[in-house]
Formats: sequence, structure tokens, C-alpha cells
Amino acid sequence: MSEYSHNNRRSILWYAFLILLMVAGTVAVFIRAKEGIIVTNITSTTPWGTWVAFYIYFVGMSAGAFLLSTLIYVFGMEQYEKIGKDALLVAILSMVLAMVFILLDLGHMERFWHALWYMNWTSVLAYEVRFYVLYVALLLSELYFARRIDLIKTSVVN
Repeated sequence: MSEYSHNNRRSILWYAFLILLMVAGTVAVFIRAKEGIIVTNITSTTPWGTWVAFYIYFVGMSAGAFLLSTLIYVFGMEQYEKIGKDALLVAILSMVLAMVFILLDLGHMERFWHALWYMNWTSVLAYEVRFYVLYVALLLSELYFARRIDLIKTSVVN
């Protein structure tokens, strides 16, 4: 067996495993949406599920990627230019995933928009959601300005 076919087989097995995990996760999310928060077995002794840990992880990843991009685009460290746009994309995707984990932790996921529409001045979550939306908008605008030269080159070629 050649080295290529061995690596190809390993890649296929790895992707099959990842797809299986995605299917299992999707089924778990649908069960959570249908049955409610009771299926998570969260009690007064364990008030936070693993979703909160994932949320904190992805917020940290987003902040780190954003800080890496500021080294390039704000402080002019040109040696990191190759990873600047990727860092912004990672920051955006990480923040979106963090907000998905917040959504999964809500008791009524179908009411997520209430945090934006009805302002509860004593709710930290209401402020948090608003600032996260502003943060993602900032990241999207920074990514646009970082990619505008590439967009111009693409439009001239086509």
C-alpha cells in the first residue's frame, strides 16, 4: 500500500468520524430544543452546563484573534500580515459560535430576540448581547477594510 493511499484512508476515516460527531451534536441540539432545558440535568448544585465553558472558550478565542489582528492593522507589525485576515475570520466565527452556545443555554431558545428587542436595564445578559452584536459588526467592518484590496483585484480580473 502506498503512502498516499494510507494517508487518504486515514483522512476518510477522520472525516467520517467528524461527520458522525456533527450528526450526534445536531440530534442532541434538536432533543434539547424539543424537550427543554430539563434534558441537560442542570440543578441548583450544578447551575452551569458545559455550554457555558464552551462559550467562555470561544469568547477568549475571539478576543485573542482580534488582538492578533490589531497587532497588524493598528500597530503596523507587517511580519504578521499573512495571518491578519485569517485572524479576523477566526474572531468572527468564534464569536458567532459563542453566541450559539449562549442560545443553547437559554431556557426558551425561541425567545432569544427578546434580549435585543425588550431592554431589561437590570439584566447583564441584555447588555452582553448588545455589545457582542456591536463587536461582531466591528469585526465584519475590519475584515471588509482588510480585504478591500483583494476585492478590488478580484473585480478587476473578472
